[in-house]
Amino acid sequence: MSENTNPSSDQNRVAAERNQRECERIDLVRRIPYTLTKSYDEDEFLDHHGTGISVNITSQGMLLMMEEVPKTEQVLNVRVPTPSDPVAIPTLAEVRWTKRVPVDDRKEVCLVGLKFIF
Repeated sequence: MSENTNPSSDQNRVAAERNQRECERIDLVRRIPYTLTKSYDEDEFLDHHGTGISVNITSQGMLLMMEEVPKTEQVLNVRVPTPSDPVAIPTLAEVRWTKRVPVDDRKEVCLVGLKFIF
């Protein structure tokens, strides 16, 4: 048996992914301000502010369309909209996955799967 083959952990991972997919997704198309911290060297960090477009949201995360491609596992500060606009709640979210999507011959956007950090 190889090191990476653990039937129990594989079953737990699949069950966790299934539970995430069973959360009710709500279509939500809104501008979402975000801040991500970029590291330029060991001692220097700069905040980068941007705006993405939400595609959908669940109680556990959000699908965001962005022009830039954040790193997987990077933490963003996003302002999650509430039903009573213009109020938005600042929330930390971890980048779980990214996917580049071409818009036309010269431009592409990035779909970013975010998991809220509680």
